[in-house]
Amino acid sequence: MSKEKRIHIVKSIIKHALLLCVGFFWIYPFLWMISASFKGQNEFFQNRLGLIPLVPTIDNFIRIWQKADFGTYFINTIIVTVFSVIIVLIMTMTAGYAMGRYKFVGRNICMAVFLGSIAIPLVSTIIPTYEVVKGMNLVGTKLGLILSQAGGAHVIFLLLFTSFFQSVPKELDVIIFRRFITL
Repeated sequence: MSKEKRIHIVKSIIKHALLLCVGFFWIYPFLWMISASFKGQNEFFQNRLGLIPLVPTIDNFIRIWQKADFGTYFINTIIVTVFSVIIVLIMTMTAGYAMGRYKFVGRNICMAVFLGSIAIPLVSTIIPTYEVVKGMNLVGTKLGLILSQAGGAHVIFLLLFTSFFQSVPKELDVIIFRRFITL
């Protein structure tokens, strides 16, 4: 084996060892969180950094569902997520179709405004969004949360739908429209 090949192998081993160490430190908090959820309260405080529980238990999961009313929170999350995604899909799909299929005055300006809005940090829109929701008297309601989530910066989805509809042949629109009418 040549000297250059040995140096390459040693560099490769060192590089992979470093990557494994970094990867372990990166994933360790997640593994610890999963492990801690299967530990009892006493074991949690005695064996804090250990990854493998000595006596695995699911009592923590049972307690969170019963005492913390986690089921209600879970259902609320599902409701908000599903309706927010539906609203975002409808908005971005229809806007993407219009931007991708039709040539109208100001189309390029609209696209430039959309592209420029990507540079606005989402954090800077929290207070104005809250003020809009407050003005609609929807603070503390699921509808207010759904609308505030769905009304955010979804420019990437708009651009994806625009480029998709630009790439689909226009003849398919006629075929799909005729099929839709016959249903």
